[in-house]
Amino acid sequence: MPDLLVRAPQKAIEAAVRLPASKSESNRALVMQALAYTQKEPADITIQHLSNARDTQILKALLSQKQPVWDVQDAGTTMRFLTALAAVTNQSKIIQGTARMHERPIGVLVEALKQIGFQITYTNQMGFPPLQIQPIQPHQWSKLAEFVKLSAQVSSQFISALLMIAPLLPNGLTIALEGDLRSAAYVEMTIAQMQQAGVVVEKSKHNRQLYVAPQLYQPHSFVIEADWSAASYWFSMVALCPFPMRVLLEGLQSTSLQGDAVIQQLMQPWGVTSKHIPQGVLIQKEEAVVLSDLFFDFSNCPDLAQTVLVCVAASKANATVVGLESLRIKETDRIAALQTELAKFNATLQELDEHHWQLIGEHFATPQQATVSTYHDHRMAMAFAPLSFFCNLVIENKSVVEKSYPHFWSDLQASGFQVEELIAND
Repeated sequence: MPDLLVRAPQKAIEAAVRLPASKSESNRALVMQALAYTQKEPADITIQHLSNARDTQILKALLSQKQPVWDVQDAGTTMRFLTALAAVTNQSKIIQGTARMHERPIGVLVEALKQIGFQITYTNQMGFPPLQIQPIQPHQWSKLAEFVKLSAQVSSQFISALLMIAPLLPNGLTIALEGDLRSAAYVEMTIAQMQQAGVVVEKSKHNRQLYVAPQLYQPHSFVIEADWSAASYWFSMVALCPFPMRVLLEGLQSTSLQGDAVIQQLMQPWGVTSKHIPQGVLIQKEEAVVLSDLFFDFSNCPDLAQTVLVCVAASKANATVVGLESLRIKETDRIAALQTELAKFNATLQELDEHHWQLIGEHFATPQQATVSTYHDHRMAMAFAPLSFFCNLVIENKSVVEKSYPHFWSDLQASGFQVEELIAND
């Protein structure tokens, strides 16, 4: 796949960007739409502004297929949501993906589904895809369990998958969570979208238990908001631009279901301000700032970690960081990827213990031209793109952004960046 040479404009920037629709909201809406269609009294759920991200389009395509094998490729959310959906809709399916997908654990979700009474087996390594899902017999349906217990420290997508299928279970479902909930914002998003579609989710104090009674999804029209994760890269651009930069991020809402809207607060140390207007959010940097030692907790917004940490390093600042644990099981081991790529710019990300890291960016330096490897990870490409303000930047494998923000490079170009595809030498 071609690489890109990115050069940032050496002047003030004024831009308007139409962000992609939220991948997270879109994926949940598609699953609820499918579940509403298959429940005993089908309901019509429609979706406006569905994301064009590859992950979402893969999910949409698979939901429309009747083949015995679902290949989710590298779409982790799709793997987890479809595993639960195939079980509750009593389908016979093999669910598989890329080699990296088969390295990403899914055992906690599978064991919870088996605890309920569904028949799922690992076709290769215990606890990992591929999976074989077999339908259960009619007499077994009424005997499905109504209670599961699992660690709250696992992927929030496991919890969201269980929540969304719970209304279709004959006895409903109580999910007991052990420990503090990781990425709680994504579970809250799932609950909010379920409620929009007429499903009530009851929560105990501190969300230790979630209960969904047997009930029906109701007719609803989801309107998907623009993606705050995609917006984060523009916040980083504004923070690092050595010239005045103002960007209108179209389609963002002042009240959002997305936890990554917290990027507005995370970027305040750089003097980046957010003004909500009818068209979206207008961001700009009010004044130059001097950063002291920083602290960030990414427990509820792990997808923002790469963006913010690159920004810290490029600002020649240092930061203490927590909440990175889940980064090891993403599209790549994002902690290792960050350590390798930041080292190219004389910055280090050190693991202090299993929960704490320290980023040392005070010696940050750039060569005239630098090459960033992306490890098949869309967020590595976009998080490092702002370093084009400091050097000619080569991004390997430009196509990785299609996973979540397919028109990222064209948006950069429209904003005045030079983006040149490099032809590999034979």
